[in-house]
Formats: sequence, C-alpha cells, structure tokens
Amino acid sequence: SPYNYLWSNGETNAIIDNLQEGSFGLTVTDDNGCLISDVAVVSEPDELVVNLGSDITIYFGQSAILDADNSYTTYLWNTGATSQTIEVTIEGTYSVTVTNQNSCTATDDIYVTVIPYIDQEIPLHPHWNIISLNVDPVTPNIVDLFAPIVSNLVIVKDDNGNMYWPFFNLNLIGDHVIGEGYGVKMNNYDTLVATGIMIIPENTPINIPQGNSSIGYLRQTPANIVDMLASITSSIHIVKNEDGQSYWPYFNVNQIGNMEPGEGYKIKLFSAATLTYSANSANTSKIDVIHFETKNYKQSINTDSYMTLGIPDETWTTKPEWGDEIGIFNTKGNLTGSSVYTNSDMVINIWGNDIEDNNHKYLSEGEQYQIRLWHHISNSEENLEITKWIEGTNSFSDNAVAIAGKISQTKDSEFILCQNSPNPCVDNTNIRIIIPEAAEIEVTLLNSVGEIISIIAKGEYTTGEYQFTINTQDLPVGNYFYRISSNKYNATRKMSIIK
Repeated sequence: SPYNYLWSNGETNAIIDNLQEGSFGLTVTDDNGCLISDVAVVSEPDELVVNLGSDITIYFGQSAILDADNSYTTYLWNTGATSQTIEVTIEGTYSVTVTNQNSCTATDDIYVTVIPYIDQEIPLHPHWNIISLNVDPVTPNIVDLFAPIVSNLVIVKDDNGNMYWPFFNLNLIGDHVIGEGYGVKMNNYDTLVATGIMIIPENTPINIPQGNSSIGYLRQTPANIVDMLASITSSIHIVKNEDGQSYWPYFNVNQIGNMEPGEGYKIKLFSAATLTYSANSANTSKIDVIHFETKNYKQSINTDSYMTLGIPDETWTTKPEWGDEIGIFNTKGNLTGSSVYTNSDMVINIWGNDIEDNNHKYLSEGEQYQIRLWHHISNSEENLEITKWIEGTNSFSDNAVAIAGKISQTKDSEFILCQNSPNPCVDNTNIRIIIPEAAEIEVTLLNSVGEIISIIAKGEYTTGEYQFTINTQDLPVGNYFYRISSNKYNATRKMSIIK
C-alpha cells in the first residue's frame, strides 16, 4: 500500500468501526515519508424515547386519543395501527414502537381505565321530598332526568327558587348541579333512576354559601350526620331533612341521625364553608335515633315551607312532665307543628303553606303562630307565651330559626271554637273546640240561612280539647255555618264545601 495509517487508538486500518463517543486522531504516511494528520469527532445521539404519558381514566361511552408524537418516521401499535395517534374506548394496555431516521427504536405503553355507569335509585313518596344524587348523570338536564316519572311529578325546586313545572312546560332550573339538594313534589309513589358516573366524594368539595341552601349527600352508604359535617360544624346554624327533623349543634340535638344516599338536606350557615365528604371506603359509623310520636297533637304534614322553633329546657317556668306535648297552631286554629317533651331541650318543626295550597291550612309568611301545652296526665291544655326570644319571633318565616328565652304559661280561661280544617272541604272536615271547664254544650251544622242541618255533638263535656269530624260528602256545594252553644258561651264560624 502506498499509505500507512495510524489512529490514536492504535488501529492501522484505513477504516475503523465500533467506536465509542470521542475524538480519534489519524496520521497518514506515504512511501516518501510525507505525512498528514487530522482528527475525527464521533458523537453519540441521544437515546430514542417515546412517551405516551401517565395512565388515564375515561368514562364508559367516552374515548381517548393516544398520541406518540410526530418526531418519528414509523409507528407500530399493539392494535396493529401504524399511525401517530389512535382512538381507544376499551379498557386495557396500549403500546407503541417507534423508529427514527437512524433506524433506532423505542417502545412505551399506557393503561386506559374505563369507569362504567351505575344506576342510583331514589324512592319518592307523595307530597314533598328532598333529594340528591351521588352520580354525575348522563342526562343532567332536569327535564331529561325526570322524564321517566313525569306522569307522577308535580314540581321540582332548586335552592334559588327556580322550578321545573311540567304542567306549565316550564324549566327554569336547567341542568342538575352536583352537590345540591332539590325539592321534589310527587302526586304518587315512584322511583327516580339516575344513570351516570359514581361521584368520588373526597374529590368533590361543595361550596355552601352563608344563609339558607340545600346540599346533597355524595357518598354511597349512610353515616352519622355529626361525623359527616364535622369539618364545618362551627359554621352550622341548623340542618333539616324533608320530614323537618333537625341537626342543631347549638342544642346538641341530632334528630336526623344518619345522612342517607339519595336524600338532600336544608342547611343554614352562619358563614360560608366548603364541605368535603369522606371517601366511600372510609370507616364511618351510623347512629340509631328514637322519634317520639305525638298522641294528642297528631300531625301528618309535609310541605315545601317550614321553620324551626327551639325551646331550651331552662326556659320553662314550670317544666312539663315527660310525655306532655307542644302544639303549634295558626290563627285559624289548625295544627302546624308538634313535639313530645322528653325532659330535654325541644326542637319543633313548624310547617308553612305549600306552594300549591290555596286553602292556607298551615302558616302564611309573617303569620303569628300560637303555642299550646297538653298535659297527658290530666288531659288538660294551657296556652304558652314566649315573653323573651334569644332569636327570632313567633311570626312564621320559611327556613327561619327561632329560640325561646322565657316562657309564660296560662291555662285556658275561655271557650275556643277553632276554624274547621280543611276549609274549603270536599268529603269531610274537622272541628276543634276547647272547653275550659265542665259544661253542657251543643255543636250544630247550619245551612247558609241559619237552619240546623245536623247536630254534631250534644251533652256534658269536661275540661279539655275535643275534635269532631263532619261528613260533607252528601252535602251540596256552598257556604255553611257551625255553631257551639252553652249557657256560658256561644260562637259561630263559617265553612265552605267544594267538589
């Protein structure tokens, strides 16, 4: 060979290979001893990497686009696709191998989780319910959500007073909002089925404003309301369920017991707060609550309007006996709330008129209510007057809270003939009278010109309260009167019959 080669690594061939990164010097000498030198720099390219990102989660019916980036010349997915991106809808592992212009290859994989839809079933009863969802519904619009049960639906209300009213084809609510409670009035029993994605409660904070609002319960299982709301207890004024039962930290009262999936709750806060429920997997407890049923002041009331009266045990001048009852009445004498005394603070729910109630059977906004105490041993009554208020007054206001500070007790000293209920009536109505002392009385029903139609009651009656039911089914539509007569008292009230 006319040339001799000497590389800095000792190699003597004209061509060297399998080199590491670095500088390589070369000296070439000819037969005449002439030489020339040069340096070659060998650099190693960066390692070829493809990154599909972190594992992802999608919901059933959705899709995800997996992108391997456009930096490569060829692509091969484990699905057989050879494109830069693929669209996936099925749960599993997806991998791609890429090649660059230097024929270098790299591989990466990613796992796609698909969360299935679940059905939440919420039983609904006639009249008012307060509900909430623990799923994010596939069809969030209120009209679509309630479409399967619309034949039994009367109205849906949200926190702001917006309504979905099928009768008027009116939807001012729009879409369901996660974390809110909704008032639902039904004319029959039915079940709302909400299909959607299970809400992760610990990842779904609920911002609750100051004042009155309604909240949902996002967990899948019941749990003690005291524990569930512990993080915002200092902000809570009162919480109420659809039956008017309360959780009232001020009185250390928990009539609600457990928060239940599907139920919503009215809540009143001193200051705005953010509520985050514990995870579905959390170790939570439940509590059993005993509710004492009234015997004298019996009620079965359920409207969309109510307030709460608290009577601390120390406010009594003379404490009632265990088992005595408190009754709340409107100016017509209709019972609008009641509770049993159990030697402790009392919390009484007071019901207002329903949004659709034209008869005003309960309390109107601003109407003063009357409080009576029934003694179960003597079967006697007395009027109660709250002469000092810690909070509120004896005027009804929806969602209000009133707390008694001092109670004055006076036994009945006069006869009372209460307004019949319901009025107007269709098939029957009830008349209530209060007799302060034993007397011979007669209660009669009269037509519009004052002629006696029937004698409702007659005889000697002792001190107490009495209720009589009048069957009006066979009476024609119109105005009537009913009258109580005795040697000490006479009174007449007007009533109406409709069909």
